[in-house]
Amino acid sequence: MDLIFLEELYKEKDNSNGFVSMYDLGERIGFDRTESDDKGMYLITEGFAELVNLSGGIKITEKGITECMKSGISTGVVETADNIGNDEVITEVTKRSVNQFIEDLKFSNIKSDEFKADLNTLSIQFASPKPKTEILKACLFAIAKQLTNQDLKNKIESFIS
Repeated sequence: MDLIFLEELYKEKDNSNGFVSMYDLGERIGFDRTESDDKGMYLITEGFAELVNLSGGIKITEKGITECMKSGISTGVVETADNIGNDEVITEVTKRSVNQFIEDLKFSNIKSDEFKADLNTLSIQFASPKPKTEILKACLFAIAKQLTNQDLKNKIESFIS
C-alpha cells in the first residue's frame, strides 16, 4: 500500500471542512491528476477513505485512521530508510525517505536546467507505481554532484551508497 498518500490524508483529518481534494493532496506530494485519482480511488476502494463529493473530495475513515496508527503515522514516528537498498523496486519505507529528499531539493537554490531536469526525472520516477531503485540512485547521484548544501549532499550520498 502507498502510505504516503494516506499519511497526507491523515494530516488533513482535523481540517475544518472535514475533507480535502484528492487532487490537491496529490499535488502536494508531486502526483499529477491521474496519479492522484488512482491513489485516492485505491484508498476509497480499500475503505481507508470515503468520497464526500463528486469533485474528488475525500476524508479519512476509521479504518484509515487505524492503519495510520498501526504504521506509526499517527504518532509522527514514521519509519524511514537509511539506505536506498538494492531491490529492483523501492519499498514503502524507502519511498518516505526519497519523498523527503524531493521536498528538501525543491527548496534548493540551484536553478540550472540540468538540476531541474534531474529533479523532474526523480519526481517522475518516484510517482511510478513501481519506482526503480537504479533510476532513483542515478538521479540522486547526479543531483548530489550539483549541490552546494554539503549537509544535504552528504545525506544523499550516504543514502545511495
